Amino acid sequence: MKKKGDELMILHTKNLHTKIFRDGANIRKKVFVEEQQRPLRVEFTYDEAKCIHLVYYIDQRPAGTLRLYPLSAHIAKIQRVAILPEFRGQKLGSKIIAAGENLAREYGYLAVVLDAQEHAIPFYDKLNYVPTGEETFILPKTTILHLPMIKQLEPLEQLA
Repeated sequence: MKKKGDELMILHTKNLHTKIFRDGANIRKKVFVEEQQRPLRVEFTYDEAKCIHLVYYIDQRPAGTLRLYPLSAHIAKIQRVAILPEFRGQKLGSKIIAAGENLAREYGYLAVVLDAQEHAIPFYDKLNYVPTGEETFILPKTTILHLPMIKQLEPLEQLA
């Protein structure tokens, strides 16, 4: 539980041999593999090395994670957004998404896309994501409906 004075830190890496990556992988394992019953071989794929992995820490404890997957020179995909159960209800989801968007801007991306799980669609609506127009789908080996969504990013200089 977050308390006044907690130290908040967001770190990212492309290196799969770091503590940051391992911390994010452990969060994903707990949330997607254990809670949502997603097969381990489906959760961790060959494209991990292409991604930027971001981990949100509270008092040096890993609390949440996401990864940015480059789709093109201008579009990144936010994937594997997960918050550990003990840190939910503290608005960390919106904070980690904002951190992912800022990281995407730093890397020069103009838009981010994601596949929102059905229960999270209202959450992404509030963060100004809009459906891409593509149909909803169910990922292989899962039973959770997903909706493709997109958000155009303002350049860093417009945010200053």
